Amino acid sequence: MSAAQKSYTHGEKGEERKRYQTWRHATTFSNYVTIAVDGIQLSGSNGTSGRQAIWLHRPEKTAWAIIHTMHRHGVNLDDIIVLELHLERDKVKRHGRGLWYISEDISPSAIRGVFRGTEIAQHTPVERD
Repeated sequence: MSAAQKSYTHGEKGEERKRYQTWRHATTFSNYVTIAVDGIQLSGSNGTSGRQAIWLHRPEKTAWAIIHTMHRHGVNLDDIIVLELHLERDKVKRHGRGLWYISEDISPSAIRGVFRGTEIAQHTPVERD
């Protein structure tokens, strides 16, 4: 299990312990300016997938998420931000292979890392045939 997939528990002995895991969320720089202050708001989701949700991905899907966000918002790689989030496992639902969603706001305190799309692209190996 990679570091990004590890579960962490929080809570005092005798009380219910919550499991936390790390997910990522790709967004635009203009959205990040608001997210840094207010968190990721569910109201910002337009529900085009038929579900009002904040979309998340596992680290192995980051390249796909960056390209998807660029296409969806019509921006360049320079305008992409990837957030690393520490969230309660029970609140995050699986959508498919490497894709997840949450149906409530995400607090700015859940943000554990901020990466520019260009930074990730520089450190992502390219597979050649």
